[in-house]
Amino acid sequence: EGYIPFVNTIATFITRRCFEQVAVDLCLQNLPVRLIGNGGGLVYAPLGPTHLAIEDMAIMRSLPNMTVVVRADAHQAWHATLACGDLDGPLYVRLGGRVEEPPVTAQDATFTLGKADVLREGEDIAIIACGALVGPALEAAESLGASARVINMHTIKPLDEAAVLAAAKTGAIVTAEEHHLTGGLGGAVAELLAREHPTPMRMIGMPDAYAVVGPTGKVREKYGMSAAAIVAACRELLG
Repeated sequence: EGYIPFVNTIATFITRRCFEQVAVDLCLQNLPVRLIGNGGGLVYAPLGPTHLAIEDMAIMRSLPNMTVVVRADAHQAWHATLACGDLDGPLYVRLGGRVEEPPVTAQDATFTLGKADVLREGEDIAIIACGALVGPALEAAESLGASARVINMHTIKPLDEAAVLAAAKTGAIVTAEEHHLTGGLGGAVAELLAREHPTPMRMIGMPDAYAVVGPTGKVREKYGMSAAAIVAACRELLG
C-alpha cells in the first residue's frame, strides 16, 4: 500500500512464533517490513524459557534478504531505526528492556547499517561484541593488560567483513554475544574467517542449553556472559 510497517512485540514472538510468515510473506517477497523485537537475549529471564530470545539472531540471519541489527544501547536503537527507513527489504532489530542499559555509544554517533563501530583500537587481540555485551567487552579490554581492539558489531547481517578481517590481523579474536553460540555473531565471524583468514578465536555466549529462570544479571553471570569471562578467553588466546 506504499507504507513501511514497523511491527513491535516480544522478540521470541516475532521470530519463533511467526517464522513461516516472516520467511514467506516478507523475505521471499523482499518486502520493507521492520520487525522490532524487545526483550532480546536474557532480558526476560525471570519469565522463563518461553520468553528468552537466545536464538533469534540465528533464526533471522538464516533468511535470505533479511537484515539483522543488535543495537548496543538506547542511543543506537534510535539511530538504527532512522537508518533503516530507505532499506529495500525486511529488517529485524533486537531491543533490550527491563534491565538497566548503560550507554556505550555517543548520543550523536553516526550509524550505518552493515558497518561496524571500532570503539577501541588495539593490536594484540580483538574483541567483537554486540548488544548487551559491548559494555562488558570494553570493560574487559581496559583490564586485560594487553592492546585489545573492541568492535561493536551492531549489524549481524550483512556482516562487516572488512572490519572482521582487519581484526584478524591482530592474530586472535574473541566474540561476545547474549545468544546461543550456534548461529549468532560468533558463528558469522567464524564462517568468514574459515573462508578468508583462519584465526584463533573463542566465543562467549549461551551454551547449548535452555537457561535457568532468575534475575537477568545472575543468569548472565551463570553462563559466562561477563567482562571476567571475556578477559579469561582473551588470556587463553594470548597465552
